[in-house]
Amino acid sequence: MEVGIFDRKFSYTEKLYSAGGPEVEYYEYNYNLQYVSLRLGYKFYSKILNFSAGFHVDFAVSKSEGGYRGEAFATYHDRYGAYLTFSKDIVLYKGLILEPEIHVNPFLCDQDKRVKTVDYEGVFLGLGLKLKYRF
Repeated sequence: MEVGIFDRKFSYTEKLYSAGGPEVEYYEYNYNLQYVSLRLGYKFYSKILNFSAGFHVDFAVSKSEGGYRGEAFATYHDRYGAYLTFSKDIVLYKGLILEPEIHVNPFLCDQDKRVKTVDYEGVFLGLGLKLKYRF
């Protein structure tokens, strides 16, 4: 079994165009979101490659935004979904191990609590690096 707590930062830019009236107006918003991700899954170790799969829940903890012209439209919500991780143990010295990893996290979001709908929002693809010591 594998349990983990991770910090996840997510940034994106949203560009909107309004064609109302004689002029085309341009809006641009920059978002910086931060989540705390809790993972629970199963990890399989082999000499060639480690593999883990499980479930994750991302709790939104902060948001900052900056824009040009007007109010921001996007909001942030808690997210959940599955995850897959591929990693390799590299022994540095006796029990000291470096473990680079690639993880894939498709995620879902229940944006409106009043309506029972679940929206697919995308996939996080990321790199990680763990430094471990085995006793």
